[in-house]
Amino acid sequence: MSLRLFSADIFDYYNSIGASQSDVELDIAMLEQALNKIGIRVEDRPSHIASLTVDETLLGQYIQDALPGQTLEARQHDIDVPHVDLPASLRAGATVSRVVRCHFRHDQR
Repeated sequence: MSLRLFSADIFDYYNSIGASQSDVELDIAMLEQALNKIGIRVEDRPSHIASLTVDETLLGQYIQDALPGQTLEARQHDIDVPHVDLPASLRAGATVSRVVRCHFRHDQR
């Protein structure tokens, strides 16, 4: 894996503590367990619900028009990352007021 894929802050942190590749790999392997300990559950990204998602082709065209010098790889990354439609997919289309009224909690699934 290329180091250019890592955030500069993360790279700087591991570099500053003299971490080895195995130290980083161990942290990655233990990340989900560490998050679970503080009450955060990692889940797979939900499936797109067509009526709740953006048109990725159109989004790609908007990005290309706004950033004509952007590489195809960078544009695809911008399209693939969870974006504005993710909260709607996570709520399965329920409105925020509906989620609040039913006192939705992550452990009630």
